[in-house]
Amino acid sequence: MLLTMQKSNVRVWTSCLVLVGILLGAALDLSPVIVCNWTNLEVLSHLRVNTTIALGELDSRDLSCTWRVKGLVSFQVDDFGRAQRFLAHSTTGKSQDVVSKWALGTIFAREGHYDEAVVLWREAGAYAYFVNQGNSLFGRGASALAESWFKTAVDIDPSKPDAYVGLGRVYLRQGLWMDAARVYRTMLARGLDSSLVYYNLADALSRSGGSESEIENYARKAIELNREVSVWAYVLLGNSLRTQGYFDAAHEWYIQATQVFPTSPWGWYYLAQLNLAQGDTCAAVANATHALEKAPQEQLVYQLWNRLKGYSPDCW
Repeated sequence: MLLTMQKSNVRVWTSCLVLVGILLGAALDLSPVIVCNWTNLEVLSHLRVNTTIALGELDSRDLSCTWRVKGLVSFQVDDFGRAQRFLAHSTTGKSQDVVSKWALGTIFAREGHYDEAVVLWREAGAYAYFVNQGNSLFGRGASALAESWFKTAVDIDPSKPDAYVGLGRVYLRQGLWMDAARVYRTMLARGLDSSLVYYNLADALSRSGGSESEIENYARKAIELNREVSVWAYVLLGNSLRTQGYFDAAHEWYIQATQVFPTSPWGWYYLAQLNLAQGDTCAAVANATHALEKAPQEQLVYQLWNRLKGYSPDCW
């Protein structure tokens, strides 16, 4: 599988236990997912009092509902062996019993049968939930946990972009540039391209020692799709061209950065760096001054301006 979670990783299935518990608790309040007739509803109302008696009182005339309720009740009390047997009956055929499939998938994951779990989660439409959990964990700084959820979401539906995007963000935050590049290459191979995908791939390659021609190509493509994708797309393109010796072309892209992003200091900053490389100190002073006016709080910008002030008095 493309980006498969380690089968020994229990974080995801443990959280699924919590989710199914929540769903089951909601189901006990008249949800048609669980309750199939009024007789079973009356039984379910007593589940928290005496689970064993309730299981014995279920209306046997409605077998599909009986299997479902017995399975979920067994699941709720951590009797996973019985839950698996009952839920296997309730999820056969064309059943759209989402909660039962969630529960059965979680049991399979718990027992190390990850591929079978993914099939059930896919049938239960769990992709968005896994992505949302990954995004929530990522937002709280738990990147390692978020990675597991995003990987599982990719396995559930590798044709959608959101889980890849989340996984790429995790790797960029962790400084795993090659892993991030691999995710974005996979997205392009699956036709999931966008300006951000091209930009992030160019960024990851620039940080991992990728080829300048590739960085140039992907940054250029990002700008073609969305000229406001990021000021850093222009910087990446300009830097790549400068490294390859195309100073005039680099100059033009830095200029465009100042025009498309007039409040950003970075087009001016890299123009000043290019000026220094070409020996034009006074032009460097002018552009560094522009950069400082845009962002006086930026340490890199101030350091460049202060350095130029120290050894180029004729340009002030």
